[in-house]
Amino acid sequence: MNSVYYDYFLEQLEKVLNIPSISGDYEKIQEYIREEVSKYNYKFISFNKGGCLVELGGESNPIVINAHADTLGLMVKNINNDGTIQITNIGRLPEYAVENANIKIKTYKNKVYTGTIRRKWSCIHVTPLELRNEAASYTGNLCLQLDEDVNCYQDVINLGIGCGDIINIDNKFQVTNSGHIKSYFLDNKVNIALVITLMKYYYEQLKDKIERKVYIHISMHEEVMHGGACGIPDDAAEILSLDVSCVCENQNSNEHAVSICMADSRFPYNRDMIKQLINVAERKNINYRRDIFIPTYGTDADIALLAGYDLKHALIGPGVVGTHSYERTHYEGIKNTFDLLIGYLEN
Repeated sequence: MNSVYYDYFLEQLEKVLNIPSISGDYEKIQEYIREEVSKYNYKFISFNKGGCLVELGGESNPIVINAHADTLGLMVKNINNDGTIQITNIGRLPEYAVENANIKIKTYKNKVYTGTIRRKWSCIHVTPLELRNEAASYTGNLCLQLDEDVNCYQDVINLGIGCGDIINIDNKFQVTNSGHIKSYFLDNKVNIALVITLMKYYYEQLKDKIERKVYIHISMHEEVMHGGACGIPDDAAEILSLDVSCVCENQNSNEHAVSICMADSRFPYNRDMIKQLINVAERKNINYRRDIFIPTYGTDADIALLAGYDLKHALIGPGVVGTHSYERTHYEGIKNTFDLLIGYLEN
């Protein structure tokens, strides 16, 4: 990935991060992707439940490149008597990740209100000592405080807010001088930006150079574990998921590298694809790591196999710190992921 395509990637990343797309709330992000596809006249198919398939070109040995556009989020559970709101999570969004986050609520009539996730006892000076060190809890000490003059249940109802309304967390997107990228929901907007960049790169650099048939499958329900269950073309032989890799203690992944996943919480990935990916990385001097993600990691590629598709499956992605929280990666991890993806398609 040269500087021109990296700059384009960053531009796309900021755009898709600013389009809320909690699992199931897919209309705006899907329309944005459709608009990007239309620039290159690729074939675009939408799924009934949300998600899409883009056919780039080629004829032989079909492969599906998969990435999910949905993110974690929150939902209104109940409205409390004092006008605060009880929240619940969509996907595995831990409580510690959202405490003191700024948010936007979207009602079913598409009104938007702002607020903050706080503890019910929010002032340390007067919080009883036994409550100060309690772990944050959706069912206990966390609540949502609206930026509105509300003092009771009915005040909130009068705004049109109710059970089931979607709550989006502000992403706090930053790019540092050292090349780090920080934001909520790099999982998996970072790879949506990469596949949009792939569409541009393929059109400008690859369409007359490779014979392999390439599909892009974008799901809107990966975080709730059914994104890959539909929409895989009948002629596909392989699926390569792009998702974030976990950088922390006892893991091999690194922010500066692309990870090739050997296994996750469901089962091992296909050894033939892994061998080919490793061969490409070593031949092209791409910084890569082999890693295993357990106990709760999974991908759309897993779900495609569980749905009965006859596919070889593999997973690659940039190393990311703080997954399912405020996340961070690095330019080099993005570059290495893109270079491995292109190298595999050309292989």
